[in-house]
Amino acid sequence: MNKDDSCCAPQRTERTSITDRSTGKVSSVDAEKVELAGGPFRLGSNYELAYPQDGEEFTNEVILSPFLIDKYSVTNQKFMTFVDDTGYVTEAGQGQTVKACLQSLIGAQFSATFEASALAAKAGISGEVLHTVFSTSSAGCGIVNNALQKIIDRQFEGTGSHINTMHKDLTISLNLAENLGVPMHTASAAMQIFHAGRTKYPNGDNWVCTRVIEEIVGAELHR
Repeated sequence: MNKDDSCCAPQRTERTSITDRSTGKVSSVDAEKVELAGGPFRLGSNYELAYPQDGEEFTNEVILSPFLIDKYSVTNQKFMTFVDDTGYVTEAGQGQTVKACLQSLIGAQFSATFEASALAAKAGISGEVLHTVFSTSSAGCGIVNNALQKIIDRQFEGTGSHINTMHKDLTISLNLAENLGVPMHTASAAMQIFHAGRTKYPNGDNWVCTRVIEEIVGAELHR
């Protein structure tokens, strides 16, 4: 074979610009390109299980102009460059981001419940009264009601909600907030409460944070 012969189309490497349509930001990556001559192309499929919604049925011939295409599939590294440059968020990434937002809210609900419980204990209010009022008020919800019930029944371990999980989730939420420059005053305060609870009672569940506050004020909330 002559050294100038090739079994493949001409190749060249150039810098490609990709725009994230949701943000308008542009990313540039080096990609080895293959030049295709274009010509007739049969678009669609006659496969009986094809999806019409995806344009896979009703084949028809189209004429393609010459074009360049990446020689290789997009690598993880190149995709991460695109994500870093544009701030693009995949559908999976959106789910994780929404979860981070949710966990910041749940952490705040937990910490407020722990503090309210310690306040009631110090003021001499029974846990039963507090639970009845909370659960029938507009502030009552699954998070608050369940946490308060575990507190007044003094169930701080083995309830299926280990403190490490919430501590991890709040860490993720606060890291995201820091990266985006969003102040999270309430979630940060909740994190300190969970950090104290995890340090003092590493084997405890979420509600064990209440014990840390109770020890400070010298009172415990019982049913």
